[in-house]
Amino acid sequence: MELCTCPSFQKHTINDASGNICHGLLVHRSTRTHHWAKACSQSDETLILDASTLHSLTSKIKDSLETTKKNDEDKITPKPTQQNNSEIISVLLYFILWLHLVCGLSKEKCHKARDMIIYAIHLVSSKCNSDHQLTLGVPHDLQTIVKRFKIESSFERFVCCQQCYSLYDIEVAPDECHYRPTSQSSPCGTNLFRQSKFKSLPSIQFTSNQSAKRSFPKQCGQIRLSGQPRLRVPYANFISQSLSTWVKWFLNVPGIEEELNEWASSISSQRTSSIIDVSQGKVWRKIFGNSSTQLDLELGFSLFIDWFNPQGNRISGKQTSMGLIALNCLNLPPRLRFKHCYTCLAGIIPAPRQPNMLTMNNVLKPIVDELRELNQGIRIITPKYPHSRKVSIRVVSLIGDVVATHKVSGFMSHSAKKFCSWCDIKSDER
Repeated sequence: MELCTCPSFQKHTINDASGNICHGLLVHRSTRTHHWAKACSQSDETLILDASTLHSLTSKIKDSLETTKKNDEDKITPKPTQQNNSEIISVLLYFILWLHLVCGLSKEKCHKARDMIIYAIHLVSSKCNSDHQLTLGVPHDLQTIVKRFKIESSFERFVCCQQCYSLYDIEVAPDECHYRPTSQSSPCGTNLFRQSKFKSLPSIQFTSNQSAKRSFPKQCGQIRLSGQPRLRVPYANFISQSLSTWVKWFLNVPGIEEELNEWASSISSQRTSSIIDVSQGKVWRKIFGNSSTQLDLELGFSLFIDWFNPQGNRISGKQTSMGLIALNCLNLPPRLRFKHCYTCLAGIIPAPRQPNMLTMNNVLKPIVDELRELNQGIRIITPKYPHSRKVSIRVVSLIGDVVATHKVSGFMSHSAKKFCSWCDIKSDER
């Protein structure tokens, strides 16, 4: 049994072995850990990831360190308060997020960095004869830290057929693919799910039908629970990010609207006849030449698509292909438009094969459907326009190699003579 002095037990008092009155209650070690973790999480649940908060926390901790140093000189040992613990935990969480988001460390390495920092804090606490309550509020998983700071990206997950690449919502996906290339074709019939057993949990025990306890009456005599329950797991998933949601976040990034306006002004003020940007081309001016009002914002995007081997390009290695579909805003200046932080991850095509020219349409369907809606324009609230402004989006360029561009739009190679994939008509005869 250990003494728990969390805020919930501060009103309780007990007598120790020496007869002194102490605040708290004697509980099990796991109960004490759970109480302190809950108290720390409640104090940190409204954290916001910005530079001003980090600067204020750093300055407060510096002041606290100077005060501690002064008290040590006076041979005074102050007890850490719950507020100081919360600030130190916040800086620790900022550091772990910085390793993951800025330095590009994987989740596994961030978990190891977190464990090493916690171990160092425990060593310092043991040398200073202090308790270990400081580390109880640090989450064990990086995903928990990301959710606490509310910076998690919103991705949509679809069940993807491994043969025809048809997409289905997870909630209503059938067991077999129903895709038909034509109305008279037979369905694909590929299995979309595999049966997976539940992981064994210490608090849950699945029993046979003889000993299973039912809280509902048996009506037809059929066995409702037989042996180990199974779960439907998709063979492949297509990951997509909504472009409309991403644009709302993009236009609310501090300084983005200023960058868009400054680059547009610099391009319009060019007096030379040479073209230095895609926005000076004839096609761009034809698409975005007429704007109804100055409040309307018309954005042009490039669509990039390519495949890569996630297991490395080794000659003797396993040959698999995973596709990537990305969108970049061409209204940004060249120094910003292709940065990772300003790239919309429109889709991740699952491995191990690539779709052909026909099945590629199934992958592009949700992206094209959303682009058709965004072509008409949506209302978005931005920092410069708190009453919203109309924003329309169009794809003006396709980036990729010959194979990718041919699958997406039918573009032929520079040396090709026949542009069609089905007939023998030459390019000069069309």
